[in-house]
Amino acid sequence: GASTRGDEAFRGVEKALSSYGIGLSDVVSCLFFVRDQSKVFDLFSGFYDAFNVRHPPPPTRDELEALSEFGPSAAVLARCV
Repeated sequence: GASTRGDEAFRGVEKALSSYGIGLSDVVSCLFFVRDQSKVFDLFSGFYDAFNVRHPPPPTRDELEALSEFGPSAAVLARCV
């Protein structure tokens, strides 16, 4: 789902994973495509809360600046495995 806050986005990921019997503790790598670099701080405050505080240790991560095929409403696309 779409979210404008990093903490909400990671809670949404956590909810989606739980329907498969797994959680954020099972994530080993995240790749982020960020349209606007000014959104990175919000994204990573959510990342920190999700993976450093609630489900350590954090997975590896990488972020790339890129335009989204979903248009201007998608500030960040994430792929976590």
